[in-house]
Amino acid sequence: MITQGEAGRLFVEGPIQMDSVAALLDALLPRVEAGDVLLDFSRVPHVDSSSLALLLSLLRKARGAQHSLKLCSAPPAFNSLAALYGVDGIFAEQLAHDAAA
Repeated sequence: MITQGEAGRLFVEGPIQMDSVAALLDALLPRVEAGDVLLDFSRVPHVDSSSLALLLSLLRKARGAQHSLKLCSAPPAFNSLAALYGVDGIFAEQLAHDAAA
């Protein structure tokens, strides 16, 4: 589930896992294509490796549309999975927003 916060912040709510990622992708792709997006994961209790696929797809779409995609409050499991799969460097710029959020 996605909810709109202040200043364009989008809260992802609930777990991001294999059975929820398709619906999240469908909900988030139009927003990423329309403009800059800040995704807040502070309401995400659990992620699995499908969260990496979700964010890689969104990042590719955002870059293709010349928009930014920033992430904040990523769960520790997301960071661990990104490092495990060797894609943590791809998300470094997006996750750097945590300090400014």
